[in-house]
Amino acid sequence: MVLVFDFLGSYTKTRWDMKHLRSRAQLEKVQQRRLQRLLRWLPAGHYYSDYKNGSWSQIPISDKAHWMGSFNQVNTLGLDFDQTRNFARHQEETRQFDAEIRPGISVGLSTGTSGNQGVFITSRRERGLWAGAIIGKLLPKIPKHQERVAFFMRANNNLYESTGSRFLKFKFFDLMRDPQKNLVDLVPFDATILIAPPTMLLEIVGYYQEHNLDFGFKKIISIAETLEPEDKSWLERQTGQIIHQVYQATEGFLGATCPYGTLHLNEDNLLVEKDVIDEEQHLFVPIITDFYRHSQPLIRYRLNDILQEKVTPCPCGSPYLALERIIGREDDLLIFAQENKQGFQKVFPDFLRKVVLEANANIQNYQIIQQDPHHLTIALEEETYQQAVMDNLIKFLQTHHLEVPAVNFVAYHYDFKNGKRRKIIREKQKGKV
Repeated sequence: MVLVFDFLGSYTKTRWDMKHLRSRAQLEKVQQRRLQRLLRWLPAGHYYSDYKNGSWSQIPISDKAHWMGSFNQVNTLGLDFDQTRNFARHQEETRQFDAEIRPGISVGLSTGTSGNQGVFITSRRERGLWAGAIIGKLLPKIPKHQERVAFFMRANNNLYESTGSRFLKFKFFDLMRDPQKNLVDLVPFDATILIAPPTMLLEIVGYYQEHNLDFGFKKIISIAETLEPEDKSWLERQTGQIIHQVYQATEGFLGATCPYGTLHLNEDNLLVEKDVIDEEQHLFVPIITDFYRHSQPLIRYRLNDILQEKVTPCPCGSPYLALERIIGREDDLLIFAQENKQGFQKVFPDFLRKVVLEANANIQNYQIIQQDPHHLTIALEEETYQQAVMDNLIKFLQTHHLEVPAVNFVAYHYDFKNGKRRKIIREKQKGKV
């Protein structure tokens, strides 16, 4: 369980920040104060301690591979990477997630969709801070009556169970189980809050419609996978609700939607630097520093996500950075050969998404996998969609003077046990573009 003092302190701080930080100037002043507090806290001899008194810009930017490679030096608990990862893998194999590697210290494992599997550790204090922050963001007030939260995830963790209290009754639904069994068990739980990846949300809504069940969820929250625009629109039409999002990764609780459905980064707990990759489209990769992560400090860490900044003000008035949406992984930029062997060109996944969706209005589930610039696999639910998709693909590539690759059409099938659903994937090829 979390420490009540940490939970309440974090909840109160989160609500205070949301109410009183109403301008960028106010927010940035508070951020600098919290940043300096973090730097002063770093223990002597720690990985980042040499930068405590130096210029902020001198701290090197790290990424997931570097962060994981330096795990033994970065974590402040003296944990060994191999032992910690083996502990986490054992939890996943046994599906027992309540064990702690040390008293009060929980371990989790990322899915590895960004290229390598990450290990994250959280202390009891950090779980209390996380619980207070996420409830502060997602529930305007501490509920008077206990909310029942149905949480669908590939792997459970004490971090998630830590929100269980007199305010929330938490039930974990294991995505490694048969989806039909999860759906049957969900109904009698009578959840008021539904938290699941978009793939599972689609299954749940379809199941409730098929069985004429009362869709009584007060709040629906998408997690883990990228919430594609077409899935968001369909879910909102069918449920009559805003589909909220939690932006969370191995690296922590990064963002949440406001009452208007706009995804805001948690700039009260994070310092966010933008590595702009497309100025015209307002696309950037975030470099984050977590003010409160002590067991495994996260300082100037470059994520692998492409985010699109929202340029119009959000009606909620929050100064926290607002996103139009999460585009996806940076690694999923597709690469096509230019005509006349002029070289190669990167193509954002959105262009390929449009190629598929505009081929037929009934297309919802699909997957595009690029093996290399000359080979593409497209999975569709209906064979009758193939020709229209191929025609759109040829038209798009020829318009941009790109070579048309060999395309292999296959039947679409998604298995929840395979981890996060990604609609567009570029497979990594050693020694190739």
